Amino acid sequence: MKKRKTCTCDICKRYRKWDKFLKKYPFTRKDREFLDEIFLDLNMTEFNYGVDEAILDGSWPSAIEQLQRALVKAVDIKKRRNKGERI
Repeated sequence: MKKRKTCTCDICKRYRKWDKFLKKYPFTRKDREFLDEIFLDLNMTEFNYGVDEAILDGSWPSAIEQLQRALVKAVDIKKRRNKGERI
């Protein structure tokens, strides 16, 4: 059986450090859940930022389609605002 390669992306490296940190201290279950929630929120925010950045720079696989839909929506919003509609 082949040994599985360890991912070296920043998010995976941080997760391994995080897991090691949590094992180091005797947190209560509620404390650990709270800390995990904050950690997961940070990772999801960072991941979403990376995806958004890739869409805007065109390197995301469906970037063109997503940007076209966003542009159509933005034009519609601008027209509605110009007509005085609160959006």
